[in-house]
Amino acid sequence: MSDDQKEKNEKGAEHNQIQVQPLEIEKNEKDGQKAENVTIEKEAPTEEVAVEAPVEKDISPEEEKKIREEANKKSAKEKLAKIKEEMRPGDTVKVYTVVKEGDKERIQGFQGIIISKKGRGVSKTFMVRKIGAGGVGVERIWPIQSPNITKIDIVEQSKSRRAKLYYLRDRIGKAAVTVKSK
Repeated sequence: MSDDQKEKNEKGAEHNQIQVQPLEIEKNEKDGQKAENVTIEKEAPTEEVAVEAPVEKDISPEEEKKIREEANKKSAKEKLAKIKEEMRPGDTVKVYTVVKEGDKERIQGFQGIIISKKGRGVSKTFMVRKIGAGGVGVERIWPIQSPNITKIDIVEQSKSRRAKLYYLRDRIGKAAVTVKSK
C-alpha cells in the first residue's frame, strides 16, 4: 500500500470511531441513605447536524379558505373514484353533471339504471338509461374520467347476471326499470 492509502485508512478508522463522553450523576442523601456518585458513559454523535425549524407564515382567511376548498375537492375526487369503481351494471344511480348554458353553469341530475360499462383506462365509459316523459327511454353515455361529473349517488344496488342490460330497452313499464335486487 502507498502512504496516501494508509493515511486515508487511518483517517477513516478515526472517523468511524464513536466518541464517548462521561456523564456524572450525583444522588444526595435522603432519609439517612448514603450519597452515590455514578459515572455513565454516553455515546455522542461525531458530527453535529443543524436542523432548521420551519418558518410559520401568517395565512390570510382567504388563503385558508382556498386551502380548505382544495382539500375538500381532493377528498371528493377520491370518494368519486371509489364510487366509480363500485358501480356495476344494474345499479340505479343519480349522476350530477355540470351543464353550461351561455355564461351560466348549473348542476343537473340524471337518475337511471347503469346498463353497460365499456372500455379500459382513460377511455372507459358507462351508459345510464331512464324512462323519460311520455314513457320514452333516454340513454346517456359518460366517460368515467369526465371532469363534468361532480357527484354520483348509488341509489340502489342490484345483482345482475349480465354485463350488458340491453334487454331493458324492449321492456315496458315497471319491468323496464327493475333489475333483480340483492
